[in-house]
Amino acid sequence: MSRPPLRLKHYFFTKINCEADLNYKDPHPKAGNKYEVKVRSNVAPRKDKDRDWMAILDIHVFSPEKPAPYKLDLQVTGFFEVLPDYPENKVKELIRITGASLLYSGAREYVLGFTSRGPWGPVLLPTISFIETKQQEEPQSKKSRKPRDASTSKGSEIDKTRLI
Repeated sequence: MSRPPLRLKHYFFTKINCEADLNYKDPHPKAGNKYEVKVRSNVAPRKDKDRDWMAILDIHVFSPEKPAPYKLDLQVTGFFEVLPDYPENKVKELIRITGASLLYSGAREYVLGFTSRGPWGPVLLPTISFIETKQQEEPQSKKSRKPRDASTSKGSEIDKTRLI
């Protein structure tokens, strides 16, 4: 088995907000709850190290149908190291796809754990593919033809919305 090109060095949650509506009454108990998930991703290289990157995910979970049992807001930050032999021109894509996927997976488990102790039971966020995120970004980047310096770039911001 070969060594993966990306190593998650450390991650942590910088924002965790879960509001349970104690007056919630499920109008359709057998239908399940529908939540909308909006994810914004921001990736950028670390200035102090060549192959170290940072990724931040903002995750907002709410129900478009009122009332909702829970409203959730999270922010998770991760620090990654890319192997030296990984192609430089593919590093940002690796962080955008694989790094964001690792952080989102951690957030899914975290939400499942703490909502399982809530009054309305557990919430399991859907799996999300960050691969299509790159495809959605390309038309926007072609519109703005200004070159961006990676060392000063704020990274890429992506909105993803899913109904579960």
